[in-house]
Amino acid sequence: MNFLDDFLYELHSQNLEEVNEVREMKKKFWIILLLVLMIAGCSKADSSREIESIDSGWKNNVGEYIEPNEETTKTPINNDLKLIKNGSATIKTKNVNESYQNILDLVKEFDGYQTDISRNEGNYYTTIRVQFKIPADNLDAFLDKLNEGEDVKYLNVSTQDITKEYFDSDIRLKQLEKELAKYQEFFDKASNVEEMLKIQNEINRTTTEIEILKGQFKFWDSLIAYSTINLDISEYDDVIQTSQEIKFTALSFEDFLYYLKSGIVRSASALVSIIQYAIILIIAGVPIWLPVGGVVYYIVKKRKNAPKKEKNEKIETLDKE
Repeated sequence: MNFLDDFLYELHSQNLEEVNEVREMKKKFWIILLLVLMIAGCSKADSSREIESIDSGWKNNVGEYIEPNEETTKTPINNDLKLIKNGSATIKTKNVNESYQNILDLVKEFDGYQTDISRNEGNYYTTIRVQFKIPADNLDAFLDKLNEGEDVKYLNVSTQDITKEYFDSDIRLKQLEKELAKYQEFFDKASNVEEMLKIQNEINRTTTEIEILKGQFKFWDSLIAYSTINLDISEYDDVIQTSQEIKFTALSFEDFLYYLKSGIVRSASALVSIIQYAIILIIAGVPIWLPVGGVVYYIVKKRKNAPKKEKNEKIETLDKE
């Protein structure tokens, strides 16, 4: 019995050791599996963070537009002001064409040019509406000289300050250019097609925004560099159009014969047309004129015969008496 008990105890001890070994192996297996998963996750996270770091860096440094404040935007000095100056004027004159030519020469003198013109000529009045482009630096001098040479009845000069919009867009453009350079850098480091496509989409979007801003700057620069002037040139309202010399005029003999012949032909044509239309009216109205004429004839004849009948009746009555 003691031997059997010892054997069973020893066998039980061996089983316990094997069970413990299996448990230790399972623990090691799960630990190794967990480590593998963590390493894989970290590598994937590092890869995604490498792409997403563009966005995080963009938000803080180069991509996302940050509303300019006192730290990002310096107050421009007077020479850096971005002003759009335009003007309009109404001019009265005795000779519209002469004034227009004088103004055109004045515009060329100040390095300007004409962009649009419309002319309206009536029986007694002529009006010209014209648009010019004048270098903004020459606008004030041009208007002063225009006022000296012409009778300016109305003048208006408007100034639009786009300094804030201009410099805000300039900051935005610089940020976009930095963002584009960053995207191109990450594109070169991309390890697979998916990353390359994602980065290329951002490159395309950023490039489009940059081109739009550059186009806006060109448009603003043109408006800032050249002022638009609209002029209405017209004659005085109380101008009386009279001729200084009265000349005798008469038709030539050939014109006289021509108008005489034309008058006779037209009169004869009118007379013939009247006769023709009368004949047409009579013939076309026969179905109406015949019944009406018959009724009228009957009524008239009956009225004429009524007195004779009454007279005969009276005579017959006297004869009987």
